[in-house]
Amino acid sequence: MKRGLRYSRQRALYIGVITSLVSFGFLILAANMSGGVPTTALASVSGTLLTFGIVSIVYEMFLRETVMMETLEVVGLQEKIHRMRLVNILFGTSPDYADLSQNADFAKILLSNVVGWVERDWRPLLAAAKSRPISIVLYLPNPNGIYVNEIARRQGYDVDQLRDQMTNARDYLESSWKSNRASLWSGSSFKLKLYDGVVGYDIAVFDPEIAVSLVPTYEGQPGESSIVFIFKAEANAEPGKWFKSQLVKLDALPDSYADEVK
Repeated sequence: MKRGLRYSRQRALYIGVITSLVSFGFLILAANMSGGVPTTALASVSGTLLTFGIVSIVYEMFLRETVMMETLEVVGLQEKIHRMRLVNILFGTSPDYADLSQNADFAKILLSNVVGWVERDWRPLLAAAKSRPISIVLYLPNPNGIYVNEIARRQGYDVDQLRDQMTNARDYLESSWKSNRASLWSGSSFKLKLYDGVVGYDIAVFDPEIAVSLVPTYEGQPGESSIVFIFKAEANAEPGKWFKSQLVKLDALPDSYADEVK
């Protein structure tokens, strides 16, 4: 391929040089003519051809390789995006859970911090359980875990306030499931699991999509916006496969709460 491109470049350079020389000769000829319409026409055509020749030479000598490399980089980036099954990038505090859960049979969600998430994103999942059977698993940071101080420091909370809010959010999730249980579809289930750790992202695995939210992990203000990446949840596609594996590791945790509607 490189050999063919080299010969193509040489041919283009030859054509550019020949065009420029012929055009320059016509310009000299026009300058020595007596004037009139033929002279003007010849000078105009020659000027145009000379410009074309010079531009061709400059492009082939200095720009063609750069343009080609940039084109190949764009094509390569598109191919990588396709292999990753990346379908969307969003800017906001969380993914659109109503859209993600619309046709999903299950939802497995790792949350870096449940504060604010309950009021914003729990309702679409509960609504999904009212419309069809769906399995919901939430992995929440343990309010009594050894890392709660670090979570509070990184996210700008007072540790006691954060612990109370995390506990209240967990209790609310349980009570709201119980209070809506009579209207939930048979076969719907809900589990809460508490993990000890600090993560800088949320992972929401649905069928057929995965949403990954990158959240601030420095000493910032609560509720700062995150960047959300949406991937197709195909079995062997990376990085979706890796994100799903993180939740599989957490499945061994004991259930803090579990219920299935019969």
